Amino acid sequence: MYAASVAHGLRWARSRTDLILVEKRPRYLPPWTRFILHIPVLREFVTWNLWLVLRKPDPGEH
Repeated sequence: MYAASVAHGLRWARSRTDLILVEKRPRYLPPWTRFILHIPVLREFVTWNLWLVLRKPDPGEH
């Protein structure tokens, strides 16, 4: 493991043209805390572990 910011992780997931970002949320926190990921400075302190669910698109899906 290596240190990476939440912003870096989200940017990486969005940049992947071969994957679809299905879900993102702070890991180890309840699902209702997803809103934290929209607050740049707060998310870096509160979200110490980011959960990203990615999937490959089905053939023919854009």
